[in-house]
Amino acid sequence: MTGAEVAAHDAEAELLTALAKHVPEVADGQVVVKAVGRVKGWGSKVAVAATMPGVDAVGACIGERAERVRAVQQEMGGEIVQVLLWHESEEQMLAAALWPARLLGVKIDREAGKAVAYVPARECPKAIGAKGRNVRVAARLLGLRRLEIRPLERSPLVQRVAVPAGLAGAMAARGIVVRDMLRMHGSLRWGVIKASRGQMRLQVLKQVLDLLAAQAAGGELHPCELPLPAGWQPKDTQWLKHCLSGARRLGVAAVQVKKSLLRVQPREHIAELGDFLAFRWRLLHVAVHLLIALRNLGWESDYLRERFAYGVRVEVPGSGEVELAAAAALGSQLVCVAYADSEQDAGEGSPLTALREHLGAEDVAVLAVFEPVSAAVVEGWQVWGMADGVPALQRILQMGVGQP
Repeated sequence: MTGAEVAAHDAEAELLTALAKHVPEVADGQVVVKAVGRVKGWGSKVAVAATMPGVDAVGACIGERAERVRAVQQEMGGEIVQVLLWHESEEQMLAAALWPARLLGVKIDREAGKAVAYVPARECPKAIGAKGRNVRVAARLLGLRRLEIRPLERSPLVQRVAVPAGLAGAMAARGIVVRDMLRMHGSLRWGVIKASRGQMRLQVLKQVLDLLAAQAAGGELHPCELPLPAGWQPKDTQWLKHCLSGARRLGVAAVQVKKSLLRVQPREHIAELGDFLAFRWRLLHVAVHLLIALRNLGWESDYLRERFAYGVRVEVPGSGEVELAAAAALGSQLVCVAYADSEQDAGEGSPLTALREHLGAEDVAVLAVFEPVSAAVVEGWQVWGMADGVPALQRILQMGVGQP
């Protein structure tokens, strides 16, 4: 261990001692410190978690009127001590550490101990902090040797906008605070919902999204092609191009049609943002699946326009924020579809479980995973394998919300 590492270890031990002294829940084990990031003399970030149901880990450390955290700060010589809720997901943990800057994407190389975080260009100073303090403390919290902040240009696909009132009201009635949603390019959002040429356009769009997600995940830069269905017309191509025009900064360089083949050309920077793009396209992919299923069940486009959203960011009291791939308020019921890497992401103590507990018994909660799955329920979530396609999702919806 180097001298710098010894000093960092001692600084963190000093903070842990102060927490145990002023926070009884830490001393008796009801609250555990999962990670600490401290630059002595600058400030600290502490990630905590409760070991018992009903214990507010962050609230316990802050104390009534912030008395406990202020006492800790005094022992640290007046350093700012920020208490965060622990997340198993490194992306969620980093997002909390960089707040109030919004994390749009992250690429982590654990072997090298390095990461690149993408934030809106205007929010880079917030993420970095005065003299680089915030980013250095955040890096130590995540155990990184280096954390680089890079600006990501504003794009219609990552811009946050207000959630339609009908959906926001349904969430609020269940005690869920809706923050905002990712905005599809305007033509994409309403084009997907309207789909005046029926399901054919939606199916082709879904296939394009399949290709985009695969390109992003694998970092492959070659063009890809897919056959167009019989009856495809030039106006359908214009609709598709217009829908995807907002995606150019996030991976699509060109969409062309030659005879009966659709050719999609990815941009070169797609490899650099591979994980980020794969996740965003996967959310959009889930949203399109949901829209197709709802349209098949008879829900009208004008109705869905005010009650459907993609990439919805919600806050569950006491459990932090959760980003849903898609959500829709259908009559008195609410449909929430979350994308996860595995079924374990909705396990006990996870933010998804907390969200499910705030939903009504009549609501439908769907956990979308990429792999095919047999019919399963995890902590109240219906597990849907995206690879099984729209029919599998439609069967879940029929059991829950049926037809209008």
